Amino acid sequence: MQINPEGGKKVKNTKKTILAFVCAVLIIATSVVGTMAYLTDTDSAVNTFTVGTVGLSLDEAKVEPYGTPVEGADRVKDNEYLLIPDHTYIKDPTIHVDEDSENAYIFVKVDNQIASYEAKTENTEKGYKSIADQIAANGWTLLEGVADVYYKEYIKGQEDKDLEIFEEFKIDAMANDAEGWDKISPETTKINVTGYAVQKDGFGTAKAAWNAADFPEDDDAVVVTNANEFDAAWRAGGTVKLGKNVTFQHLSDPNVTLPDIVLDLNGYKLNVFDKIYSNQSTSISAYRKMTIMDSKGGGSIAGNAINAYNNNVTITGGTYNIALTGNSSYTITGGTFNGTLSMSSATITGGKFRSDPTRFVNVDTHTVTNSEGWYTVTAN
Repeated sequence: MQINPEGGKKVKNTKKTILAFVCAVLIIATSVVGTMAYLTDTDSAVNTFTVGTVGLSLDEAKVEPYGTPVEGADRVKDNEYLLIPDHTYIKDPTIHVDEDSENAYIFVKVDNQIASYEAKTENTEKGYKSIADQIAANGWTLLEGVADVYYKEYIKGQEDKDLEIFEEFKIDAMANDAEGWDKISPETTKINVTGYAVQKDGFGTAKAAWNAADFPEDDDAVVVTNANEFDAAWRAGGTVKLGKNVTFQHLSDPNVTLPDIVLDLNGYKLNVFDKIYSNQSTSISAYRKMTIMDSKGGGSIAGNAINAYNNNVTITGGTYNIALTGNSSYTITGGTFNGTLSMSSATITGGKFRSDPTRFVNVDTHTVTNSEGWYTVTAN
């Protein structure tokens, strides 16, 4: 065969646990029939709960399509790769632990869907190690009883805050003879890398910390890239993830119960405008449970208001250039809020606010500070 060389469940929010996670989807595709691949890491999603903070981010070196580093370039979240057999590519996803993070267990899950096409350690010359062997060599320990999850212990203030996961990958010389090689695409074959952090305090082992932190999963997320896709996914419910910036012309939901929804901004912007008066912002009105998160960091919502009716709205991250209203309660653990807070009730344990959130904060467990017009909620 000729090869053309041109070719983040609910987070368990307890008084004992702080955690954070980032998801990095590293998409791998071969250069067969000119297919190109995009490999992406994500920024951090930092969630503040009842004890301090833990936070992390993911990035990688900028490389040319054949895996050669671009000299002098900043580290990036996106790279384009052209895969051919018997070729080695630089790929160095690295977790960066935030400066003020508490003692923590740092976990990484590596779902290597190109394992069938990757060169094997025992079959290669010049010292190449498989991705799994590189992870182990970098000091990550496989978590007992959990597939593809490794961990390290982080001590607050330690010098090494940049935790490399692996450095490169190599495609086997006979990969084009493997079953499914000609069907590989960015949509069907990926390396999914997800980083997690859980406070160390209160847990005797990494396994206990992992079990206590019930991280949300979005393997079944519907990725939307335009208004029509968003409209259909919004009404269908489930987990919806933005794949691009979306401008959504919206009429309020009908006064009926719709399926619960988890909206992941995923680093993108959702702008909400009226379907009839398209130059006017409007509200997001939801008659069902809704969770809004931002697994990538940098995502935002702009519009008139989020209206919650008869069901709780949970917000864990993102920027909100929109008011929060409605007769139901909000649970807010993180995010930046530029709009007014006009909801009937809320429980706020983290975030930055332009409006004073004090009446929604338990002052026995949390502190509200005001600096340069921003109210910040932190744990005592």
